[in-house]
Amino acid sequence: MLILLVFGSWDVFAAWRGHWYFDSAGVFRVRLFGLPLEEWLFFIVIPFCCVFTWEALKFIRGKFR
Repeated sequence: MLILLVFGSWDVFAAWRGHWYFDSAGVFRVRLFGLPLEEWLFFIVIPFCCVFTWEALKFIRGKFR
């Protein structure tokens, strides 16, 4: 949740300042604080995948010890 707060705020600020933008043709129209839905989901899905992969590797490693 902290990652979402910190980097989400950073993204909102950067998009607001015009440092980067999201092409409307490539993202959903749903926006929250000026960021498309995909950007918010990125902050949820990617950390989950990292933790899931780490835990899966620890599990597999434990099986072969």
